Amino acid sequence: MLANDCEVSFVKFTPEIVASKAKPDVEKVLFKGNPILTGVFVDENNFIGGGFDNAPLLFKHNGTKWVFSGSLDQGFGKKRAAKIQKDAFGVTSVFFDS
Repeated sequence: MLANDCEVSFVKFTPEIVASKAKPDVEKVLFKGNPILTGVFVDENNFIGGGFDNAPLLFKHNGTKWVFSGSLDQGFGKKRAAKIQKDAFGVTSVFFDS
C-alpha cells in the first residue's frame, strides 16, 4: 500500500434503479494523492476533481470502467532542485529563483 492513497467512488443512477429502489453498483478508483474535496463532470465520460494539493485531477470513463488519467497541472509531482548556500541567510534563497 502506498502512502496517501485515495479513492473516488462513481455511482450511476438509472431510472430503473431508482424506481426499483435497488442498490446501485459502486465503482471505486484508487489513485496516489490527496483526497478530493470538490469536482465537476465535464461530460458523461470525464470528471475533474481537486483537493488539498490544488491540482486538478482527471478521471475518464473508457467505456467499461472509470480510470485515473492524471493531473492536468504540468508541474504536479515535478522535482525541484534546492539551492544550498553556505551562509546562514542563504537558506532563504532556496525558495526563490535567482
